[in-house]
Amino acid sequence: MGTTANLKFYVEILKCGNYCILLETSKKYLSKYWDKLLINDPKICSIVLEFLH
Repeated sequence: MGTTANLKFYVEILKCGNYCILLETSKKYLSKYWDKLLINDPKICSIVLEFLH
């Protein structure tokens, strides 16, 4: 869990309201837009958070 491969997969398919997370694995990129994202799926959220930490 939390591998780059997993993150790429989930980031590619995940859409949050009007915001789409682009296929980008940079921690800075995700952190920069984190406040704009609403992730309702706990499984996906935990994977992304695990990657960030």
